Amino acid sequence: MAFSFGTVLSIAAALPATAIGQVQQAWNSSDLPARIDPAGLGDGLAELGRAIGREPALLARVVTEAAGDSVRLTIVAALRAIGMELEEEIEYDRDDPRFADPAWLHNPWYFHWAQQHSAGVRHLRQLVVESDLDGAGRAKATLAVEQIANALAPSNFPASNPTAAKEAFDTGGASILRGGRNVVRDAMSNSGRPLQVDRSAYALGQHLALTPGRVVFRNRLAEVIQYEPRTDKSYATPMIFVPPWINKYYLFDLHPGRSLIDWAVHYGHTSFAISYRNPDESVGTITLDDYLTEGPVAAMAAVADITGSAAVNLTGFGLGGTMAAVAAAWQAGSDGPRVESLTLLNSLLDFTDPGPLGLAADAAALARLERLGQAAGGRGLVPGGTVAATFDAVRAHPLMWRYLVNDWMLGREPPASQVMSWNADVTRVPALALASFVRTFYLDNRFATGGLALGGRSLSLSAVKAGAYVVAGRTDQLTPWQSAYASARHLCGPTRFILADGGHVGSVLAAPGRPTSHLAGDGPLPASADAWLPGAQEVPGSWWSDWITWLSTRSGKLRRPPSVGNHNHRILADAPGRYVWQR
Repeated sequence: MAFSFGTVLSIAAALPATAIGQVQQAWNSSDLPARIDPAGLGDGLAELGRAIGREPALLARVVTEAAGDSVRLTIVAALRAIGMELEEEIEYDRDDPRFADPAWLHNPWYFHWAQQHSAGVRHLRQLVVESDLDGAGRAKATLAVEQIANALAPSNFPASNPTAAKEAFDTGGASILRGGRNVVRDAMSNSGRPLQVDRSAYALGQHLALTPGRVVFRNRLAEVIQYEPRTDKSYATPMIFVPPWINKYYLFDLHPGRSLIDWAVHYGHTSFAISYRNPDESVGTITLDDYLTEGPVAAMAAVADITGSAAVNLTGFGLGGTMAAVAAAWQAGSDGPRVESLTLLNSLLDFTDPGPLGLAADAAALARLERLGQAAGGRGLVPGGTVAATFDAVRAHPLMWRYLVNDWMLGREPPASQVMSWNADVTRVPALALASFVRTFYLDNRFATGGLALGGRSLSLSAVKAGAYVVAGRTDQLTPWQSAYASARHLCGPTRFILADGGHVGSVLAAPGRPTSHLAGDGPLPASADAWLPGAQEVPGSWWSDWITWLSTRSGKLRRPPSVGNHNHRILADAPGRYVWQR
């Protein structure tokens, strides 16, 4: 492994810098990157290649050290083959789940490959650390190198994976046949990527999105679902759930016992949810302004008309939380219902440090999105698979490789999972709308720094006076909790910050009854996340219970529940509506 890594880098260093630049320019001007490298990691490797070309001594030293380590580790493996146990010479991380099989330690062949891979990765990382890359280039090169390291792990290859060898032996070769069948299946029906979930196990409308409700509003972009009350009295101020427009809405209503919507309805909150359509070319010209005015702004007007309330509460997840806060700022300058409270779940308002997604949302990605958006007369769409692949690519432990081993090498079916069923229900995105979001938020950070103009108005975070309940996931790889905390500090109303156990999705689905805990603290928030952490209160159990108590004090008086729909907003369909079914 070390020799192969060094060979690749030696070739890159031998290329003139102008040649690397010409290759990168041709790459960026084509449509290939959007299809096979949606996160733009090739740009990071190009930057690293140029940096290595400027420092041949660095490459020579690292390759020499890698070669020496490779020889040393080969000798160690040979000595273990004759019975000598050299614990101090073990290079790989035995806590890594990829190397959990005892054969990685006790079988000299597999031990050799685990050692070589670990050493090779260490030297690749050394190249990035010691090169003269700038901050952004170093971060992107680091992410690209980590992807290479994950891709070249010996667990991903049949000849160097002991679990695959055992499975083939135990099944008399049937696992190999099943794996080949799965490869063909995925090539034909899943863009060549291994399936991550058994799609037949949890069906929409049968197992997922089951809270009873009715569609009471629909435009070309979104439906609004009103949920049936289950209490004799409900709070006067209704709740609107705002999903990201790059995913289906029903993460809020995943499954009985894991539905935040059902939880809110159970405690007397008149609840509504926005369900965005899956765009096709007929609406490919939808803009970011449209996602604001025809999404949460239109929903607030419909909800106010149905309930008669002069105020609403908003709950948004991810990008939906960003848009919910933008809608709150927009609404502050209108005669419509005011936003009484704002619940943000793993959302960013300040994109100064947006985490690994920020590495994919750079100027090169913006240019590719704009070119794609101009296709088909300005109706170009980003395929749902490309959106999903981008999220997979920027995670520290990519989802793809574990499923490659499970599906292709072990010949097994992917597991059943409610969350992964939702995750696999991908949506297309209008390329120009996404380009506008990347430019406005990721590159220019206009909401936090000023200068945001959407929906025909100039918008500022300082206009958001609503009380805020901000939740961040302790191990969230997509929205680092420190960045969510920095975003919360921009809010001008009373703010409660929650650091929940779990990642980007798991921290949201922390339903009561599951073993979990969270840290909580009320504003004024200290200047940094590190300063907030020591003073935060540790609370056992789910934040859902804490949230419902917090929300009840911001939801007005209890009264008879409003009707489902009214003469202006008649019932159009049963939940989960029409748009959620679009593929």
